[in-house]
Order: sequence, then C-alpha cells, then structure tokens
Amino acid sequence: QHFLDISRVYFLRHYREHPIEDLEVRVFIITNSTIFTMVRLISQDRAMLREDAVADGLTDMITGYLESRPTPVTAHAS
Repeated sequence: QHFLDISRVYFLRHYREHPIEDLEVRVFIITNSTIFTMVRLISQDRAMLREDAVADGLTDMITGYLESRPTPVTAHAS
C-alpha cells in the first residue's frame, strides 16, 4: 500500500512530464508484479539469478509499460 501511495503522489506532481490515463491500473499491476518477482527471488535457497539482473529487467518492464499506450477497454459477453 505504501508503494501505491508514493506512486500516486509522484505522478500527481509530475503529471505533465508523465501523463498516464489509466494510472491506478498501471500502478496496481506494476506494484504486484514487482512484489511477486522480488518475493520469488529472495525465497530461492540458492539464487539462480543475480539481483541486479532482475532489477534491470523489472526496470525495463516497468518503463516499457508506462510508456505504452493504454489498451482500449472492451465489453465482455456474458
């Protein structure tokens, strides 16, 4: 929750530099993806991956996602 709050404050202050239409959705996805990845990484008995390599990969994923255009919302058939 703390990360979500910090993200909101940052993007509210820097909205002109980083206009993101669906900020709430993107911050939710980024936060949960990052937490899951880091928990998996630190829970390994023997680290098969380097921490800095995972951090670099997450950084690339997050920046790519934030720079991408939002996906149009479509209605789902019931």
